Amino acid sequence: MATALQFVRPPKEFARLAGIADEGTRIFRTEGNHAQMRMWFDALCEYIGPCVSPGGAAVYAKVSRAAVYKRMKAGGLTAFCFHIIGKTKTIFGKEKKLKEWPLVYIPVAECKAWGA
Repeated sequence: MATALQFVRPPKEFARLAGIADEGTRIFRTEGNHAQMRMWFDALCEYIGPCVSPGGAAVYAKVSRAAVYKRMKAGGLTAFCFHIIGKTKTIFGKEKKLKEWPLVYIPVAECKAWGA
């Protein structure tokens, strides 16, 4: 049985920082450097409230992490992702991306509602 959740709505003060949602989902993505990530995270906590990683979401909802990702991709869970961009040089002079996987945060309120 599908659970009807009250989705967290990013207020307009946070909307410009939240980024753009992936089509057909509630996965909001943005990118920037480390300083921008700190500013984004502070705003996320202020305007959205407590958030957890997908692993933490699994604990609150009493499901597996795979179920969290499946629900995120199906548009049934709000997620805020930050991709840290920039490059660094390795020992052999090759450049690599600082962070290939995004930092992902899911509102605790949605996790608790899903678990209930």
